[in-house]
Amino acid sequence: MSPSEQIARMQSALSNAKSKADEAVGQVVATAEIGTTAFALGVINGRFAGVEFLGVPLDLWAAGLFHGAGLMGFQPDHMHNFGNGATASFAVTTGAGVGREMRVKALAPRPTVPGA
Repeated sequence: MSPSEQIARMQSALSNAKSKADEAVGQVVATAEIGTTAFALGVINGRFAGVEFLGVPLDLWAAGLFHGAGLMGFQPDHMHNFGNGATASFAVTTGAGVGREMRVKALAPRPTVPGA
């Protein structure tokens, strides 16, 4: 193999490694954006026992605003990540509420039927 072929092969390998590293960093950033958004909204919901505007939970407002900004072309990758975090926060908060209601119903005393 000629020196120029070896150089071309090394350049290709370096380009591949850089591409994979860029992809990994992008995934880490996405995970951080989604997780911190969900965490921050969870803290707000926990501290203030849920926040609503016009009967709509803060999480859904945030999800709509972030996704809307992304759809309008404003830093779409990041805005959709933040919107996904807000959606995740809403899903967890709502799911926890449903689970609490199920637990209360399961632990409630059963009505007794006279003569049974």
